[in-house]
Amino acid sequence: MQYGLSVHAWTIRDDAVHMAYKSVQSEILALHEAGVAGLFTDFPDTAVRLLEASKP
Repeated sequence: MQYGLSVHAWTIRDDAVHMAYKSVQSEILALHEAGVAGLFTDFPDTAVRLLEASKP
């Protein structure tokens, strides 16, 4: 957060994965690793389950 701004990705969908990713899971993890502050999704259960499982 170099300039004090939060970045939120919009809209992550299980049924419409961006062509740069092989799966919605890889898309969410890449955004998380890039440091996004949050994301908008129509499938919150997928994002919550994945992010909870990735906690150390």
